[in-house]
Amino acid sequence: MTLQGNLVVLGLGSNIGDTKKNILSAVKRLPVTRKILSSIIKTKALLTKNAPKEWNMDYHNAVVIGRALFGPFETLNRLKKIEKQMKRIKLGKYSPRTIDIDILFWGKAILLDKQLRIPHKEILNRYFTLKPAAEIVPFLLHPIHKINVRQALLNHNRTTRRNFTS
Repeated sequence: MTLQGNLVVLGLGSNIGDTKKNILSAVKRLPVTRKILSSIIKTKALLTKNAPKEWNMDYHNAVVIGRALFGPFETLNRLKKIEKQMKRIKLGKYSPRTIDIDILFWGKAILLDKQLRIPHKEILNRYFTLKPAAEIVPFLLHPIHKINVRQALLNHNRTTRRNFTS
């Protein structure tokens, strides 16, 4: 699967250090062209039931769209390298991080692989990706659920806003 040149939608989040600067630094390094960055929003951290209290730090989140320079797996590898270069350390599920970069959508592609799932399996449940994505790609259709990002955000807002802080 090459899919080079396809529209790619990436989610970025940070809750360690200068979080807005971390996002902007990561955006510069992304392996995509013609980048468009959403607004950066502040949200509550997602936490597991037994997460340490010190992990409860607000995030800054944003979404970037652009044209892929590589295929999905090579892009994923390059995103992981960016995270590593920016000193991301995994301490557990939903642990604090300097940067987190996820592939949310890849054009109309559906990829259900052990290493990579496109569209991102949690996109419809996460305000912190839906809100910025709706700003820049409101009518992008989820290829499995056949709902656009704007409608997904409206549906989400009807049920909860617990992750929104500002």
